[in-house]
Amino acid sequence: SSVKSRDGCCQCCGEMDKPLEIHHILPVAKYPNLASDDGNMIALCQACHRKYHDKYDDEYVNAVTFAKYLKDYGTRIYGGR
Repeated sequence: SSVKSRDGCCQCCGEMDKPLEIHHILPVAKYPNLASDDGNMIALCQACHRKYHDKYDDEYVNAVTFAKYLKDYGTRIYGGR
C-alpha cells in the first residue's frame, strides 16, 4: 500500500525486516469516513500493532492513546524504551 511505502518501516520500533501492517489512528468503527484516508494510517510491524491493541481495547483506541503508546514504547519517533 502507499502507506507502507511512505513509512518504509514500523513507525513505532523502526523494524525494517518484518512485514508491515496498517494501523488506523482513529478507528474505522467510529470514523468510517477516514477508512481510506492515508493521513489516518500508519505502518506498524505485527508485534507493535498487536501490542497496542492488546493494551487498549477498541473502546479506548484513539489518537491520544496511540500517541501515548508511541511515547511509552516507541523507539523510532519518540526515542522511548
